[in-house]
Amino acid sequence: MMARGGFAASNLGPTPDRTYSAALADIDRDGDLDVVVSNNAPDEKWVYRNDGKGRFTRVGTFGEPGWTTRYVTLADLNRDGAADIIVANRGGGRKVASYVCFNNGKGEFSRVVALPGGSSTSITAADLDGDGALDLFVPHRDGGQSRVLFNDGNGGFADGVDVGPAEAHARIGVTGDWNDDGLQDLA
Repeated sequence: MMARGGFAASNLGPTPDRTYSAALADIDRDGDLDVVVSNNAPDEKWVYRNDGKGRFTRVGTFGEPGWTTRYVTLADLNRDGAADIIVANRGGGRKVASYVCFNNGKGEFSRVVALPGGSSTSITAADLDGDGALDLFVPHRDGGQSRVLFNDGNGGFADGVDVGPAEAHARIGVTGDWNDDGLQDLA
């Protein structure tokens, strides 16, 4: 027989936001899952710290309020043991940039680096070339070509390749080993 769980709801913040997604990771390395919220412009993008008892306190922001943020992914891109924030922004075709907000190890995200590519509503992190560093799959949302951005091992993404149709309108991408060959595939 399966046990049934109970759920309790509470607001993270004192006011409503234009939230598209949220992600969980231990951003301050204290053993508890914290929450990162991707609000759309003109709202701040928020970081909430878990007190260890499931209560969350707003402790900071990341990025810029004017970003048209649709999705956040949390992953350690520079291999320092701290989860970084990968921000997918939509709008303007290839003119809009998505970003990586690097964690300083204390759950603060002041170092921000633009990613090459265009309009996106999701970004997936996975080791796509087998070098041990997490690469990024950026599906293009508004009529451009999706890209794989290869990590240089330190969280740099200058190199990449176009993948899929030339005029994609993809909202989300996932990775997995679909054919059991030990390599990550894209969908």
